[in-house]
Amino acid sequence: MIKVNLNTNYERKTLIVDEATTIRQFLEDNGVDYSVTMQALDGAPLVAGDFDKSFAEYGIADHCSLNAVTKQVNA
Repeated sequence: MIKVNLNTNYERKTLIVDEATTIRQFLEDNGVDYSVTMQALDGAPLVAGDFDKSFAEYGIADHCSLNAVTKQVNA
């Protein structure tokens, strides 16, 4: 089990999940629409193909931070 700090535009929460959980499954289980957000795992941006990898495949053994934010202001 690992601790994941999930940060979105609207909330921050800490969840305990199995390290075999995929990023896609984690985001869907927590109601995050990954099609309209920018995701980063421990500060590294995730791209297509990364969502079906598990936390264990990323080498996460204890804890991590997953940010899923939407850019809300155009410059």
